[in-house]
Amino acid sequence: MNHPVNIREQLYGLIEEMDKYHWLFTKDPVRDYSRVKKWSFGEVVRFIIGMEGKSLKEEILKYFDFRADTPTNSSFNQRRSQIIPEAFEFLYREFTHAVHKPKLHNGYSLLACDGSDETIPNLV
Repeated sequence: MNHPVNIREQLYGLIEEMDKYHWLFTKDPVRDYSRVKKWSFGEVVRFIIGMEGKSLKEEILKYFDFRADTPTNSSFNQRRSQIIPEAFEFLYREFTHAVHKPKLHNGYSLLACDGSDETIPNLV
């Protein structure tokens, strides 16, 4: 298996795990995503991270292979609004942790050891 396929499978695996516990990532854990619809929690997350910058209608049509029963923009917006922003932060952190295994030297992550400067983003 090549590396990009492995990376995508890890990402989709994390999204599937989040989908199993979707109530942790919604505004109303009792009602949001409790009924089966065209947009499951995992489907919305996969769609959002896979968007390419086209209009929402074009993105939805492409995602659902131009089928006659393609969901509407409004249905997507309603489902998207049920997800809390922290869900994407959680996905980002878990995916980064799963994919990036830092090399340590005596238990420390070296950023620069030859006198050079390293710019470190603040991820707080």
